[in-house]
Amino acid sequence: MFDFKKKMLVLISFLFAVNVSYAGNSAMDCVKTNWKGNNYVFTNVCDYNVYVMYCTEGKKTSGKYCGDYTGSKGLKGSFYTHTFNLKVGKTKSKYKPKGIRYGACKGMTGFGRNFTDHKDGRFSCEEP
Repeated sequence: MFDFKKKMLVLISFLFAVNVSYAGNSAMDCVKTNWKGNNYVFTNVCDYNVYVMYCTEGKKTSGKYCGDYTGSKGLKGSFYTHTFNLKVGKTKSKYKPKGIRYGACKGMTGFGRNFTDHKDGRFSCEEP
């Protein structure tokens, strides 16, 4: 019985660690990605709109790498540098991204940031 409890504790700890990164209104399961030629393509496969936050590690995107975002208060250290909206069934592509990292949340975003991110890439989504 002790061995079973120990295994369950390990499993629960693992699941909690995985889910903490995508807490709240994550839409990671909604975004399917693939390469089409030189383009990295994002597709929304859910029946609701999502937004994607992303950054690149091997090539600057608009002069920034992952972790280079400076917020409205001038504080550096947020991980994702860019966002875009992805409506139901739509696709969007990025040309030759090197080391692309991304997250996704339910809803649409405007000029603000509707998520909280950390220097290691973890994020949590706010209510859409």
